Amino acid sequence: MTTLSSSNQATPPLSTCSSSESTTAEDNLVRTGILYKKGRKTGFFSRQNWKPRFFMLTWEKLSYYEFEGGELKGEVDLRSCTNKDIQVMPDDCKKTGQSASSIWRIAISTPARRLFIAATSEFEMIEWLEDLRDVTSRHERMGGGASDMVRPSVVRPSVVRPSLMDSVDLLALSNPRRFAAMPGKVHLRRKVLAHQHNERFSHDGFGVVA
Repeated sequence: MTTLSSSNQATPPLSTCSSSESTTAEDNLVRTGILYKKGRKTGFFSRQNWKPRFFMLTWEKLSYYEFEGGELKGEVDLRSCTNKDIQVMPDDCKKTGQSASSIWRIAISTPARRLFIAATSEFEMIEWLEDLRDVTSRHERMGGGASDMVRPSVVRPSVVRPSLMDSVDLLALSNPRRFAAMPGKVHLRRKVLAHQHNERFSHDGFGVVA
């Protein structure tokens, strides 16, 4: 199942995972979706453009492709990462100018590189943040190993989970001044609470009265 973007911003079409998924089937996918990725600086005069890429998150790595089912462009090994290595709204990657990406950015630091990605909305950014930190938390608990991990059999859909409110609070604590200036945070909290309320009713077998 592919993560759907909640933004009106135009992005490449999403579809069911195909050949790219088969290459990572043994890793068990956690989340898939389209994010913007900041390019590497290859020379003094080179530009670090933001380009849409199809991302696949597993319990071992984050891989990105030119498009779904397309060429593998790169991957980041997450087995040595901790929660501190996953940063939201990093100060060294603020949006400037007219780049195609949004302000909703995440930085992933590894011994080999520092990767910058951007979601199309605040809500989507928080979902990716939560899943990335789920992965790094498991590796911290397992001491960097992955062989004994209990893995889900399906890719996580883009839905609100009860622990999402913790991620919203974590976002505020990690960078309070920037969070205070961010648009839509009150609306996001209300949206999360509404989703949780509806989920509780559906899980208990009750219908929602119109």
